[in-house]
Amino acid sequence: MNVVRGYVAGIAATHTNEKLARDVLAKYSQTTDEDILQGSLQALLNVLPKTPTPKPAAIQTGLDQNKLPAAKGANAAKFIDASFVDELQRDGFIDGLYK
Repeated sequence: MNVVRGYVAGIAATHTNEKLARDVLAKYSQTTDEDILQGSLQALLNVLPKTPTPKPAAIQTGLDQNKLPAAKGANAAKFIDASFVDELQRDGFIDGLYK
């Protein structure tokens, strides 16, 4: 649960602290170009959900691309346990990160 809390807190920091998010992007992309950093941050914010509930469609993409025959017929939903994120949502942890 602590790993999921840390992951969710990192997502919240990305959404709520633009300077920190840009600094991290600059560090790992090794660029200081403000236009690139701003565009990258905006693109990230557009696709990074505040509540990272795993989606079967994302798992299905990986299964479909896998070369093992068993993967192609696997049910993506069976690979997902959203209970950790659900619990953090229920207990107010996620919402509290955005206040």
